[in-house]
Amino acid sequence: MTAIPRSAALVERNRERLEQSLEDRFIREASRAVLEPRHFARYLAIEERFVMTAVRVSGFTLFAEPDWASVAHHAATIGALLGEQLDYFQAVRARYDDASADIERAVDRSNVLSAYVLGSVDADGYTGAIVNMFAAETLYLEWCTRATARPLNPALDADSWIALHVTPAFQNQVRALGAFVDRLPTEGTPGGVSDEVLDSLFVGMLSAEDSFHDAIYLTGE
Repeated sequence: MTAIPRSAALVERNRERLEQSLEDRFIREASRAVLEPRHFARYLAIEERFVMTAVRVSGFTLFAEPDWASVAHHAATIGALLGEQLDYFQAVRARYDDASADIERAVDRSNVLSAYVLGSVDADGYTGAIVNMFAAETLYLEWCTRATARPLNPALDADSWIALHVTPAFQNQVRALGAFVDRLPTEGTPGGVSDEVLDSLFVGMLSAEDSFHDAIYLTGE
């Protein structure tokens, strides 16, 4: 019997917690095309800020990657973040009021995600960076894939964002992150990491993502 890949086992063990994140208010509203423009404007601002953190984390994984053959993947990830994703924000944010105090408050509230990720990289190094990004990208792939159960409207900016996260390129990125998780040394080997540590990182990232997404909703909204 073929053993289940470590990345798939990680998702399976934490499926209930992942489903909880998939029921987050932001994900539900974006999936159903009922997200208010003011909330999407705030999301654009906080997500653009986090992409800057993701670039730094990807730079670290490039530096720390133990397999030279995989270095190019991290370089390509950095290129995509600095290119496709930031290009998206530049094009779309111009259509929204991004100078309001409410947006600045949302950005401040959203810093919990960057703080978590950078703290995890500081504490857990390459393992923390890889597992955190795998958790985040798995969450986005699953919710955006489910959102395509309805026809996406290319005229809606939120739907265009969803479409970016179901492309073959994004699916390949998630698979690549899963492969990096699969290659992490297991407990009992030099530099090995236990499944319990992977679970803690995976769930910690989902919790941070929840707080990040909730940052767009200010008191009473």
